[in-house]
Amino acid sequence: KEAQKIVDLQVLDKVSGTDLDAEGGNERAERLPGRKATGKVTYYLASTTPPSADLTVLSGTVVSNTPTVTGGQFSVVTTQTKTLSVTQAAAFFVASRSRYELEVAAEATAAGTGYNLATGRYNRMTTTVSGFTGVENRTAFTGGEATEEDDEYRKRIRLRKIGRDIGTKNGLVRFILDKFDRQIDEAEVVL
Repeated sequence: KEAQKIVDLQVLDKVSGTDLDAEGGNERAERLPGRKATGKVTYYLASTTPPSADLTVLSGTVVSNTPTVTGGQFSVVTTQTKTLSVTQAAAFFVASRSRYELEVAAEATAAGTGYNLATGRYNRMTTTVSGFTGVENRTAFTGGEATEEDDEYRKRIRLRKIGRDIGTKNGLVRFILDKFDRQIDEAEVVL
């Protein structure tokens, strides 16, 4: 039985992609999916004169970054509909920047770390919103993660194979890593 366990663990080093997913499925360990970055974008009207009509940003409106030589094109999409109301325009005026602003929640269009962009990087209205003169993210977008890589996944599958009993050292490590999904990378039990 121990010899078979060793063979099973060695096989993991030889498989990848969908074959590794199948091995994980045998152990009830699914590959961890990627996560989309989230944050807020601020639409603005660069004027001290209030708008003459309500300005609405619809859910699903796309904002992108300006690509750089070292970075690619990334987009976020608003996740809520918000309106800068004419009757309450004074509440949206930011005197220190001499403009009207409307902050709207948004998330990346796909999972991945590339979407975790710094303040000011999402600055292009891919979808034009009538009445606003610009857009920017005033805080960084965070939380974007790539789909679990084969090496990380292999490590979790291996731990599931050798750590089936919570009463063992490997079982406790597996329990901790499963419980704190992606919050910690490694655990060690000291007896």
